[in-house]
Amino acid sequence: MYLTPGGQVGFGVRPSSNTSITSPASYNDGAWHLAQATLTPSATTLFVDGRQVATGTGGSATSTLNWHVGCFTVNTGFTGAPTTGYFEGDLDEAAVYTTALTADAVAKRWDSVESRSPLADTMQTMSPWAWWRLGE
Repeated sequence: MYLTPGGQVGFGVRPSSNTSITSPASYNDGAWHLAQATLTPSATTLFVDGRQVATGTGGSATSTLNWHVGCFTVNTGFTGAPTTGYFEGDLDEAAVYTTALTADAVAKRWDSVESRSPLADTMQTMSPWAWWRLGE
């Protein structure tokens, strides 16, 4: 997941060829946003603030290795790839799941953010494979 130079949220994977999608709207407005993406064999889906904003072709992640949070040069084949290797903004957390979250689960996660529910309670029920709590 990345932010394009124009402020759109992007998500890309490279199972056998580049697959990437970007939000039509920009989110570099100084407000906090929750960006989530899912990958299934049939679709790649991007959600921002609990709503689906983009969808594309599916694929599969062939590895759970090499997850980068906040720094790494984004594949130049991804739509709107930034030219810097660092995220220009603030990150609060990052999580990786072994199965794609449903649209309902994505909406529930956003609702917990909006209602300021205890993050640990919400995350534990969703069982992430990896969870980086940044900015504590």
